[in-house]
Amino acid sequence: GETIDISFTVTKADGSALNLTGASISWDLCPNEATSVVWVSKSSPNGGITITDAVNGKFKVSLSAGDTSGRQDEAYHRAFVTNASSVTSCVATGKVKIYAGN
Repeated sequence: GETIDISFTVTKADGSALNLTGASISWDLCPNEATSVVWVSKSSPNGGITITDAVNGKFKVSLSAGDTSGRQDEAYHRAFVTNASSVTSCVATGKVKIYAGN
């Protein structure tokens, strides 16, 4: 496994930043898009996600070597933002490739 930070910038449909002030964020790493199996789950504020610039929609997910150890494959990730009004939106999805460490 490898320790890595993954940075995100969340934008609205018009391209402007989504203000993350008062929001909570969750992020999952799964074997594929259609599964309910979650390999790694992170959350803010103290579970591996840090909002780095709330006004400009920026946050990072911190993965430890243990999070990626033994996962040398293509995977799927997804991030959700729950705003101050308790409305949850999916803000990022996609495939990721996890490579073997040195």
